[in-house]
Amino acid sequence: MLLINKKFSLNKKYLKYSLKTTKQFSNFFIKNTFQKNSNSQSKIQTQTNNLILRKERNPLFTNETKRFFSETKPDLLNIQFIPDPEGVRDFIIKAPYDEIPFDEAVVLTVRAIKELKKRIPNRTILVGIGGASGSGKTTFTEKLEKFFSGMLMISLDNYLDKSKKVIDNNFDDYRLMDFPLLKKNLDDLKEGKSTEMPIYDFRGGGRVGYKTISPPASNVILVEGTYALHHSVRNAYDLTISATGGIHYDLIKRIRRDITRTGQSPQETLEQITETVYPMYKAFIEPDLKFAHIKIRNYFNPFTALLKPIYTLKSDREITFDEIRSSFPDPQSIEVNKEEYNDIYLLPPNEVPNKKLYWIRVRHSLEYGTYTIHFADVFHDKEFLISPTFDFSVSAKVLSGLMGLGYKIDATIHRKTQRFKSGNLQVLVDQVFELNNKVYIQIKGDDNLQVSEMAKKLQFQNHFVNKTYIEIYFEKFQK
Repeated sequence: MLLINKKFSLNKKYLKYSLKTTKQFSNFFIKNTFQKNSNSQSKIQTQTNNLILRKERNPLFTNETKRFFSETKPDLLNIQFIPDPEGVRDFIIKAPYDEIPFDEAVVLTVRAIKELKKRIPNRTILVGIGGASGSGKTTFTEKLEKFFSGMLMISLDNYLDKSKKVIDNNFDDYRLMDFPLLKKNLDDLKEGKSTEMPIYDFRGGGRVGYKTISPPASNVILVEGTYALHHSVRNAYDLTISATGGIHYDLIKRIRRDITRTGQSPQETLEQITETVYPMYKAFIEPDLKFAHIKIRNYFNPFTALLKPIYTLKSDREITFDEIRSSFPDPQSIEVNKEEYNDIYLLPPNEVPNKKLYWIRVRHSLEYGTYTIHFADVFHDKEFLISPTFDFSVSAKVLSGLMGLGYKIDATIHRKTQRFKSGNLQVLVDQVFELNNKVYIQIKGDDNLQVSEMAKKLQFQNHFVNKTYIEIYFEKFQK
């Protein structure tokens, strides 16, 4: 197999390409890998091997997945049927490896379902996928839906039962799930009967009715949810899948999802995660995942967190305040503020300092005493530093909550800043105490051309600093 050693620099074309990669890959794969009416095992194997080679040439293919492929053989997507050690089914599917990257798990699952349909004809195949909140379960089921037209997707969220008592405002308690009704619905569908499935309204916070569902024409039903593999329903499935993504990945996905789906503020979601979601996960979800036939490891990809990017150009050139004022198109519109704060950098569990950029930065304002959290995923594109605009205010207890999840404080950087702002463009004059009180100039904006033009006016040429303060900090203390 071919392996990529070449490093790819991040430019605007690459960034635009990266954000479309998932959709393009999915459409390409459907078209070229699983041709309709193809029952030839050798043809599928050949196409799978070609897929491996094509993906290893892809600059967006994660390092973890490259390493996975480099350590495996071309038959990595082969599946086996073995006797069920629990004696519930006649056989179960055995995956070739204990943990499988996301895209490869899609291919493996498609194969497994196709084989199950051959071995159990004229019956609905039930597939369950469970895992931590935000681990990629919904995305996974949406990808599978492209391969099985008419597949019925059942979200476990509809089985929340608000008539049960909520303890300590913990809506992630498994005891709130109506498992008996889920089991009845699955049994009915497996026997070819119609059944009444509940409907849950998240914004209203309750069950609003039922709808009649029938076995789908595809004979494939997929149940997706945090507790989908709970022991009370696990044995109803023909195939079980678990999805995990690591705390940092799951954290960002959960926050972004809840902002849209429930209307919660980011702070409310983060507090809920640290206080209830992950304790419940460790106690009542993770133990059931070990029984899954296929285990997905969804590695964190910083591009998934890129919302509206902010472009930054930084320089160590000495520049006067008058020069800064005169560089703005309309000097009369400039707002000037003085700020002082500590940036506390939290390293995710199992990350190595100065090796990853998956930081959480908690900014503590020394003037107001407030805390602001920022997911500090920064990309380098020549002179530019590009970062997502994903930050929000939090309470002090969130900091201790994150440390309870395994994050650790790895650096604290004290700064004084004078901020010149006009519209969406701003120039920051930073005095960084941990860097020998050195002064840096930063130009920030959501329009890279506008930022570049300002840099020309301030004569940044030959004075660019293409590093974040945390990167400079670590370089200083490594010498």
